[in-house]
Amino acid sequence: MVQVVRGLTSAFQHGRAFTQRLSPAAPAAGAGFTESIQSPYWERWQVVTFTLTSSNQAANRLVTLSVLDSDGTVIGYSPATAVQTASHAVLYSFLANIASQVYTTNTSFLLPLPSFFLQPGWQVQVAIANVQTNDQVSGIRVVTERFVTGDGGYLLGVQDEGPIRAAVETLGD
Repeated sequence: MVQVVRGLTSAFQHGRAFTQRLSPAAPAAGAGFTESIQSPYWERWQVVTFTLTSSNQAANRLVTLSVLDSDGTVIGYSPATAVQTASHAVLYSFLANIASQVYTTNTSFLLPLPSFFLQPGWQVQVAIANVQTNDQVSGIRVVTERFVTGDGGYLLGVQDEGPIRAAVETLGD
């Protein structure tokens, strides 16, 4: 019997999952935000979107999104390649499965989202260089896939391939 890897380590089989839309609270004026993975699930984020409204104070804001592991080490990083100037409301959308950025200065940014299975204790952090005290982040939305793992969830590790192969071969007929 051939054995295969199932669960979160397999490229095509990630176990039982459900999609959820989160609406984190807006941070205080003049700040970015950090979201921590605190659930018993592993997560794969698909979308992070928010609006940054810059005050009229002269400065060019530069937004970056970082993924940090449980030790606080940056393991994924996605910076905007253009800046936002004063007195504008700009929509930022970080999306999984895109390779390059699309932006219209002072209107919107479409940016790649680092693709990781986020484990409990990991963080996703949005930082703003040259942020001013009256700048405001609002309308934060996150779409995440949450995976049931471990005890009582999808079995992880090596399993016999038989039942899966039989199902695939039946579909191929």
